Amino acid sequence: DTFESGYGIYSNVILDRAMSGLGVPIIDLSGFPIAGIGTTFISDWLSDQQKHDCVKLMRETAMKIAQKLFES
Repeated sequence: DTFESGYGIYSNVILDRAMSGLGVPIIDLSGFPIAGIGTTFISDWLSDQQKHDCVKLMRETAMKIAQKLFES
């Protein structure tokens, strides 16, 4: 699911059941993930729309980082 969707999510599993997280890859020119951007949050603090918005912003940032790393 993570590979197909382009982002990862975990909910209520790390440290305690009150924390969740989101992450997106920074990919190289061949499409291979070389790094990532992620965040954690209190599970009940973000709505599904807020999670979606956060993933969108992280994807945009990951693309900007990749462009800076690999621009010629």
